[in-house]
This record gives sequence, C-alpha cells and structure tokens, in this order.
Amino acid sequence: MRKMIYLLWLGFFACGEEEQGGYGKKWKPQTPAMFVKTELVQLGDVSNYLEVTGILEGVEQASIIPETTGIVKKIYVREGDVVQKGTVLAQLINPNLSESFERSEIEIDRLRREFLKTKVLYEQGAISDREYQEAGSALQTARSSNAEAKASAAKLSVTSPILGVVASVGIREGEVASATQLFQIVNPEKLRVVVSIPEKDLQVLKEGQTVSIRPSYDEEAVVSAVVERISPVVNATSGTVDVFITLEEGQTVLRPGQFVKGQIEVDTHASVMVIPKTALIYNDGDPMAFVVIDAPEPEEEEKSEDEEDVKDEDAEDEGMKRSKPAPFIADQRELELGYSDAEWVEITAGLEIGEKVVTIGNANLENETPIILEAPKIEKKSDKEEDGDKKEDKVQ
Repeated sequence: MRKMIYLLWLGFFACGEEEQGGYGKKWKPQTPAMFVKTELVQLGDVSNYLEVTGILEGVEQASIIPETTGIVKKIYVREGDVVQKGTVLAQLINPNLSESFERSEIEIDRLRREFLKTKVLYEQGAISDREYQEAGSALQTARSSNAEAKASAAKLSVTSPILGVVASVGIREGEVASATQLFQIVNPEKLRVVVSIPEKDLQVLKEGQTVSIRPSYDEEAVVSAVVERISPVVNATSGTVDVFITLEEGQTVLRPGQFVKGQIEVDTHASVMVIPKTALIYNDGDPMAFVVIDAPEPEEEEKSEDEEDVKDEDAEDEGMKRSKPAPFIADQRELELGYSDAEWVEITAGLEIGEKVVTIGNANLENETPIILEAPKIEKKSDKEEDGDKKEDKVQ
C-alpha cells in the first residue's frame, strides 16, 4: 500500500514540473544507453576522383571473318587456346577456287613450253618480233592469273593475325563459312577500357593520371591503370569525351568483356583532417556526425521524509535499484566536407583533431543520446595457453 501511495504522489508532482533540455543543471538521460564504436578525428591524405564505368576490351584483338566462302573442313583450335601470329585456325573447302588454281598451273606450264619453242624459232629468224612478243605476253598473263588463283586458294586456310587467346569460336565443322565472324582472338595481357567523361571534367583530366580499376562484384580486387590518351573531339550529341584507360600488363584479375568501375585520381589534399566515411550521416541532405563527449552530472533530487522512508524500505529490493548512468553522450555536429575516397572523407569544418566520432551505431542515435563505448574484444586463450600461464604463476 505504501508503494502505491508513493507512486501516485510522484506522478502528481511530475505533472507540474517543466522539462529542461540541453546540458543544464537538471539534465537526466531519458533514453537507454547505446553501445557504439568510435574512431579518432585525425590527419590524412585524401584524393579527389572521377568515377567511371565501362567494359574491358583488348588493346590487341581481332574478329576473324573469312575472305572467301567455303565449307569448314577442319577446326584446329577451341576457346582458351593460345595462338601465334599466322597460326591456322580452320581449313575451308571451295572446289571452284581449288580447281581454278589447278587449271592456272596447267595453263602456265603449257604457255611456258610454247614460249621456249617460240624463243628458239625467233633466234633462228623463223618468226617475227610480234609473234615472239605475243608469246611472252601470254606467258606473263598466265603467271598473273596463277598468282591470283594461288592467293584465293590460300584464303581457304583461316589464320590468326595476332598473338593471343581464342576468345570464341562461332562455326562448326561442315557448316558454310561466309561473311560472318568465325573466331575472336584477344591478347588478355593488354587490356583497356574506353569511358565517356563529361566535357566539364576536361579541365582536371590529363594523360598519365593514375586510375584504379575494380570489377563490379569485388571492391577489394583492384588493378592499376593509367590514362593513355584523351580524344581531341567532344561528342556533339552527348557532350562527352572518350578517354582511353590502359591496364597494367600481366594482370590476371580482370578479363575482356567484364563490366568494371574505375576511379581517376585528379588531385590530392595532404595532411588534412579526415574521418572514416562510416561516421557520416545525413539529415535532409546535410552531412553530420556524432561526437563522443562526457555526460553531464545528473542533479541529486531532494527527497521528503516520506520518500526517504520508502527509499529505505525498498533499498532491499534488487528490482528497485537504479543502474549507473552512461558516462558519455552523443553530440551531433554539422560538417563541411572536402575530398572523399572509398574509406575517408575530408572535414573542413565542424570537428577538431583528436575528437572521437561514432562509426558504428550512429544510425539510431539522436543528439544527447547516452552512449557506452564498446570495449575491444579480448581473444580467448586456448587451454594450452591457460595451463602455461598457471604454471608460470606457480613458478613465480
């Protein structure tokens, strides 16, 4: 009964008290304390980047299209095979070309014999100069036709024009090869990506700038690259400029045809105030962060004689004991930002070096929320290590 009267009495007087916020003398934590992780505001280097995307292609690559029509007799390679320049990839059959070459061989042999006979007769004075010249012209014409037929027949052997790897095979044995792609050869050690940059960014672009290329599925797999050249012409339709970015040779992380993301480093601010990006939160688009500060000392409330009696009687009840207040609170700060990269962001105003900003647990914080800093995890010792420690203690 006395507990019930005490609670009603407290409720009556609580309705008449005015709430006081801020860090005043009567500040009280109104919400449960939250566990958070923090990082120090520190000095560091931050670079400014241009974000780009594109598809990787080979600097040296070739789409093999047959120069003549024919039936595929034999395919000598498959996807993934390494080929040299001049390697035969497939053999075609075209009876017309083969027979034309054979006929030209026979014709040139016949005209050669006739020319030799004509030459003997010309030297004996038995024929005129015109007949001798006509025989020589006929032989020369036959030789030209033979060279053309030989070149046409050679086109039945499909060869690689570059050193590289067979990326695709688009034909099967027995099919008719026409003006379509049969093979694609690419050199995987020499890759590039061609990206389109808005013309407004031309003023910060230059050849030789460092670029970080990474696949879309893995942010940790980074390949170094460099801006090789910048197109001298702006696309009038899109208002963009093509930039050719060449990857380092010999890398094995990325392959032709992959969609990649890149960061072109255009400028760097050294020894500036930085915080981890995870410390940033946004309020209506404005960047903010929570700083850890000491909690104000709560005011001791004056107790009446009746309250003191109730307190003495209830002190024995563990459920009525108050927990120790949190030692820190979150102080919300508005920030002004500078450069930022994947992990760090430059702070130009709003913080000071050495302050602690909340990096984990800040999403649910409000100004003046009581917080508790998470202690670092202590690795549990193995049974052998514990036994060793006990033995050392005994020796000591």
